Amino acid sequence: AASSRKPEEKEMYITEGDSASNIQRDTKTQAIFPIRGKILNVFESNLSDALSNSEISTITATMGAGIGQTFALEDMQYHKIIIAADADVDGAHIRTLLMGLFFKFFKPLVEAGYLYVVEAPLYRAMKYIKGQPHVKMYYTQKEIDADRDNLKGYEIQRYKGLGEMNKDEAYDAITNRATH
Repeated sequence: AASSRKPEEKEMYITEGDSASNIQRDTKTQAIFPIRGKILNVFESNLSDALSNSEISTITATMGAGIGQTFALEDMQYHKIIIAADADVDGAHIRTLLMGLFFKFFKPLVEAGYLYVVEAPLYRAMKYIKGQPHVKMYYTQKEIDADRDNLKGYEIQRYKGLGEMNKDEAYDAITNRATH
């Protein structure tokens, strides 16, 4: 949980599994909520079935604003809900399931612009220039291929997802406000 009492400055990151353990955060304004595996596909279920899923019921309780017909945007404990899944097929599926959850049962949150999706980088290129690290992030193969001529001397690392990043790399890719 984030310790701030001001929902407008708080962010809740919903991460895929153990990837959450690598993410540095500002404990005052940023909360990390790891989910285990894929949540229920809510488009094929009713509210009762959705709430019987432990991940969905915990997300609902953490947001503090109800669900479905009882959802009250003004009671939200976090004004930014950020989905941060891996950059692979499973991560894409988890993002889709979570977006479906928010669209079906928390639609006013989506309409108010409180839902965000982080795209995890596929590549990180780094080299030292005058003793300072210079980092470039790439989100698609096409992006890095287009910039290959500018990467002389860079060390390039490919990621499957957040769990492969060390603590500093995940911080820069996800929660560091300076790199958003």
